Formats: sequence, C-alpha cells, structure tokens
Amino acid sequence: MEFNDYGKMLPIPFTVIADFECTLPKIDIPAKSGKQTKIERHVPSGYAYVIVSTMEGYEPKKVLYRGEDCTEHFPNSLIEDSKWMLSAMKVNKPMVMTEAQKAQHKAAVYCFICGKDLPERLKVVDHDHHTGLYRVPVISNTPPCPLKIL
Repeated sequence: MEFNDYGKMLPIPFTVIADFECTLPKIDIPAKSGKQTKIERHVPSGYAYVIVSTMEGYEPKKVLYRGEDCTEHFPNSLIEDSKWMLSAMKVNKPMVMTEAQKAQHKAAVYCFICGKDLPERLKVVDHDHHTGLYRVPVISNTPPCPLKIL
C-alpha cells in the first residue's frame, strides 16, 4: 500500500463550514400496540456558513439565513458564492523565484509530490498561481505529477 492522494498535500484555497438548524415539533405516531408514541420531527428553520481561505486577501465570509425556504435557499447561496471563489482560483500570476529558490530547485533530487527521483530532464517548477510564489520542484512526465494535485 502506498500514498497516492497527492491532491491533499497542498492547502485548499477555500473551505465552507456549514450548519443547519431545525425546530423539533412533537408529533404522535400510532404504535403497533395501539398506544401513541411521541417523537419529534426535524423541520429546517435556517442555516449558517462561513467561507475561509488559505489565500491572502480573503477575510472569512459569514452567511446566516432564517426562513421556511432555507433548504431551497442554501444551495442557491452557495452557487452564488462559488462564482467569486472560482474566479479567484482562475488567477495565474507569473512565477517569482528568488536566487536562493533557483539554487534550491537546481539542487533538488526528489519530486515533492510523489517522492520519486527527480531527473534533471524531467524537472519542472511548481508555483502558487494566486501569489506567483515558487512552491516546489516536481516531475513532468506521463501522467505529470503537477496534475496529480488537482
């Protein structure tokens, strides 16, 4: 067995943490014995979520909604928020490497993603598309390691 879920090795740009709230009205259910059994029914009454980011420049966004239509409203609200999150993730700034990072990259002998030997002819540079900052040396082969993290 070996680890190969490389997409979990880098920070996730955005995370949504959500919670629904319900009222619990009591209802009577006839039991097989003829007696009434009192139970509660979950009736959604609202939700809240917060969006946090590992990317610079994004403050947590908090959303709170109360209403009988909360189960219909929730996915629509997330879809609207996903538009700006996707737009933010499409940024691809040019890569910036310091002289020290260039030397570190040149000296690298292992792929950061898969841990395999890093032949000079297959060595490529991975960078953060949002900041442009150099991240790690990776192998460019088939299938390319950079695509394993997507």
